[in-house]
Amino acid sequence: MITHNFIILLIYMSAFLFLFIELCFLMLFVVILLDIHQKRNISLAINTLSVLIIIMIIKVFMWLWALKNNLNVCQFSNKLYCN
Repeated sequence: MITHNFIILLIYMSAFLFLFIELCFLMLFVVILLDIHQKRNISLAINTLSVLIIIMIIKVFMWLWALKNNLNVCQFSNKLYCN
């Protein structure tokens, strides 16, 4: 169950924290992709992970832009979805 305090914490988290989380997931998927390439697993897994990595790279650049413009998560969401 999501509590009210948890929602408030997510709203006020900085873009830097989201960027850090995104980079951790990106590194994890790159390691998985390298393992798939070395062990010659099926191409479906390679293509799926490649698409996920591209999406993550786009999200990293979005969070970097938010950090550059000194936006918090709430402001960034408003700019992204409301304008």
